[in-house]
Amino acid sequence: MSEADCHSNLDFSQIDFLTILSELDEGVIITDADGRIRFYNRAQAAIDGLEPEQVIGRHISEIYRLNENNSMLLRCIRNRAAIVNQLFYYRIRKGKLLHAIHSVYPLETEAAVKGAICFIRNGDVVEKIINESAALIDECNINPENGTTFNFSDIIGGYPELLECLNRARNAARTKSPIMICGETGTGKEMIAQAIHNYGPRRPKPFVAVNCAAIPDTLQESILFGTAKGAFTGAMDKKGLFEEAKGGTLYLDEIDSMPKILQAKLLRVLQEKKIRRIGSSGETPIDVRIISSVNKLYKSPIPEETFRRDLFYRLSVVRLEIPPLRIRKADIDALARHFINKNNYEMDAHVESVAPDVLELFLTADWPGNIRELAHVIEGAINVMGEAQVIGHEHLPDYFTGESAVVWGNGAGEPESHFERGALESEEAYPGPDMGNGASLSFLQAEREKGLIRNAIAEAGGNIARAARGLNISRQLLHYKLKKYRIDPAEFKKNS
Repeated sequence: MSEADCHSNLDFSQIDFLTILSELDEGVIITDADGRIRFYNRAQAAIDGLEPEQVIGRHISEIYRLNENNSMLLRCIRNRAAIVNQLFYYRIRKGKLLHAIHSVYPLETEAAVKGAICFIRNGDVVEKIINESAALIDECNINPENGTTFNFSDIIGGYPELLECLNRARNAARTKSPIMICGETGTGKEMIAQAIHNYGPRRPKPFVAVNCAAIPDTLQESILFGTAKGAFTGAMDKKGLFEEAKGGTLYLDEIDSMPKILQAKLLRVLQEKKIRRIGSSGETPIDVRIISSVNKLYKSPIPEETFRRDLFYRLSVVRLEIPPLRIRKADIDALARHFINKNNYEMDAHVESVAPDVLELFLTADWPGNIRELAHVIEGAINVMGEAQVIGHEHLPDYFTGESAVVWGNGAGEPESHFERGALESEEAYPGPDMGNGASLSFLQAEREKGLIRNAIAEAGGNIARAARGLNISRQLLHYKLKKYRIDPAEFKKNS
């Protein structure tokens, strides 16, 4: 029987789909091509706390605090592309903040888009189901704890070099070969190590991590290989990390900080696949995959004074290089939104986004602490925002903006930086407004700051980096203030 015969008695034109959508337990919104709401079911009314009569016929932007850029329905219509299973925070015009999972599909003919349909699942309900399911799994012991938190799906970003790194990591996860992850502090090396463990056949077994730089040299051997009773005063039979990770993965962070003598012992363990506890005469076979990491990119020749070359080659059979955040500018917006959503959930906060000028500041920052620094900047901002809904410059931590950095004198009563000197000299160089003209304190402070910045840029001949050092602030903060005060550094460049 053909497919056509199977459906010959089913005439879709005779079915009232709107009645079905009305009774659906998920929220449903249908708009026309202009963004006006033409259908709004009872489930969505319950989620939003509105009545359909209040909504039908009105534009999306009249009901929700959304616009062409952040409304999923309007984006779907504009791009003629579906948006599937997207977690989304949105706010009703009356002020209620909601989070839900949206799937939006264009309604189109061959000629044009006629509108869009959006299916909405209440985030609180989904979260409850997930939590209940997780509790049930724990009770049944179906998925025992393996010491990890992250999978590849938790890694955010679309930068080509990052995607290439993740693709190599997935391919290597299925093998037994040692992997070395190279990346600056805060780029997510352990996150990728955990994802590799959870993607491969060793997933049910333990993932054990240790930072070699955080353990005193005298303790590293006993922590890695264990001890036998009587090896030294008070010593007991105790497993080392190699035995703790039996059948699983041992992650050695900052492996190049390990003492050279211990590097030699580790090399032998990798070659023989056996370990000997301190004070023991016997050896124990081990089955452990090694993933290591370093904070720098080692180029040939390897510096023997810090890292044994034979150990390096043994550990870097597969080498993964994580690009730093400062060259992944296109990922910053998505990462910022992720950390906002994460902190909204953990703090019961209601933050919607970062202000455009703050996002621009993020895009010009150097991010020496990489993704970890961005996460802490967002968390710090949300902690001090109160009822504000958009992260502004005033919410950013002082260590990031540099605005409140304390500058100490040189002990002789002399100002130490250009900023201090400018504060003393600016009366003559840039006389402030007349205090009797009724100007506000904030205006007077802004005018004084503008004058100091102009003086610093002029003295530096238009060189932003030099001016920032003279003012004792970060380059990204100076870029922000130059834009704020409409100061063009090119005007001060010295003629060659």
